[in-house]
Amino acid sequence: MFWKRKKKEGEGQAASSLFTSLLVRFNRKLVWLADHLQHRSNGLPKRTLKLLLGVFCLLFVSASAYVLTSSVKEKGLPFHITPIKAMPLAVKPVQVPLKTEGEFRRIHRLRLSLDSLSRLPGEKVHLDSLLKRYPGILDTLSLLERLYYEQHKN
Repeated sequence: MFWKRKKKEGEGQAASSLFTSLLVRFNRKLVWLADHLQHRSNGLPKRTLKLLLGVFCLLFVSASAYVLTSSVKEKGLPFHITPIKAMPLAVKPVQVPLKTEGEFRRIHRLRLSLDSLSRLPGEKVHLDSLLKRYPGILDTLSLLERLYYEQHKN
């Protein structure tokens, strides 16, 4: 499915030799700088070298302490967080209950037959397969009956 790109002859070697030559050049500059600083410090007395080392250590420790304390300090964020205003939830549409007596009777008969399936041991398998195929059907039927009763109560 995936294949490797064929490299031209010497392509990988050229990149490697370029990188190597840059590293060698950088190393030469560092060695030259170290030799230059060693040559300049050879003429200084030991007391001055110790003083320079102490000043360097003091500067390094104080800069490190500043970074540590500023990172631990609690301060405000450098940016402002704007809260998002959430849209209000849509009002649920009014559920229209059943209007005819015939529809109510059909739903009531279906719920009664499903309830009778749960009581019979051999028919429990059929009820389980129906509930697996149509999850929440018993809740829906009882909700529709309740809505019908509420409609006719008023």
